[in-house]
Amino acid sequence: MKTALKQEAFQASDLDSYASLMESLGWAIIPDMVDKAFLAELNRDLDQAYQTCRDVQKKNGVDVNTDGTVHHLLGQAESFLRLFEKVRIHPYVERFFGVKYIV
Repeated sequence: MKTALKQEAFQASDLDSYASLMESLGWAIIPDMVDKAFLAELNRDLDQAYQTCRDVQKKNGVDVNTDGTVHHLLGQAESFLRLFEKVRIHPYVERFFGVKYIV
């Protein structure tokens, strides 16, 4: 019998739990990072950015083993830059890379 995954099990309530989830799973849910309307906008813009990148990959003959990748994301829609304006995301990005970063 298949059991449903509990979303709470993948939530990062602090930087340590975030780091643990990223290490073990490669992803984590950070509750209340963005509101639902902004999340919908990000998803819509990500779909468009992916299609743009995929078209370029195919045109340039580099579409093997690149399915699902997007490059230069921050420059593809204003919503991605706004995400980085949200101060709460910076500690998570720094924790992921393990160093200070420049965008």
